[in-house]
Amino acid sequence: MVLTKEIVKAARALLNWTQHDLASRAGIAMGTLARFEASTGMHDDTATKLILAMQQGGIDLIIDDGMIVGLKKRKKTKET
Repeated sequence: MVLTKEIVKAARALLNWTQHDLASRAGIAMGTLARFEASTGMHDDTATKLILAMQQGGIDLIIDDGMIVGLKKRKKTKET
């Protein structure tokens, strides 16, 4: 699955997370995330950590042909 910097930035915006928030939740260095968002690549395992953190934060990924083409924030439901 291909993760782009635009998807990461959009997910952070939907979650109202800073780079530090996402990096911390993903268990990666903030510098790694900052470099990726500035246009450099990343290892597959790092992308997987970011994807998992975004999903745990409430983001659903829209995937087409192995590419993440969009995302949406899950609605919070009241637990009874």
